Amino acid sequence: MDATERFQVLAAAALMDGSVGSQELEILLKAAQEMGVIKATAEQILDETQRSKGKGLKARIPTDPRQRATLFRSLVDVVAADGVIDGKELKLVQRLGPSFGLNELEVEDLLRGAASAKRAQRKR
Repeated sequence: MDATERFQVLAAAALMDGSVGSQELEILLKAAQEMGVIKATAEQILDETQRSKGKGLKARIPTDPRQRATLFRSLVDVVAADGVIDGKELKLVQRLGPSFGLNELEVEDLLRGAASAKRAQRKR
């Protein structure tokens, strides 16, 4: 799984609640940079994903354990970026959790912790 495919997964997750907010966009672009996806390509992927509403996305889970862990962490960060976990976002991450070796409770704990941290960060 190359970097653009991993970024497509993040873009689809960010759009689960219907739009990409400024906090989500910031985290997405940072993740793209860390993955080696140039900003123009990341923005193109976001536009295409938004136009297609994520339909037809065939998400594969990376076989490399480090890539898998990094992708899931980025996924949690994107979903929790606004400090609120939408029901669709929760279902997506719970559905993907077992593929990353996590059960439903572990996924919920990670999401709650990330969302709580984002809310606390905004209060500062």
